[in-house]
Amino acid sequence: MRAQVGELVYRPNRDAEGDVALSHIRPRVLEIAMTKQRGEEGEQHTRFYFTEPAHEEGVLLKLLMAWKRPGRVGLEEQNGQMIQADRRLDWHYGETDL
Repeated sequence: MRAQVGELVYRPNRDAEGDVALSHIRPRVLEIAMTKQRGEEGEQHTRFYFTEPAHEEGVLLKLLMAWKRPGRVGLEEQNGQMIQADRRLDWHYGETDL
């Protein structure tokens, strides 16, 4: 609901407070950390990956929603998710095959 009314705050770096972060490995991809919950494999963190293309004013493209585990293994999963989201952006504009 906060996103719908424009109340999310951009987080310029990992140490800053905020809701939306720029991918550190795929700079076209933005990320929102949404929830933490218990799953079959333990704690899971849900992430929403999207972009707001500069050449299409007012457009927000959902690229991927996924969960990751906490800790180092979760960071590796998250990096893979960011790469997948970036590839989906290329696919959306016809720049590559998935």
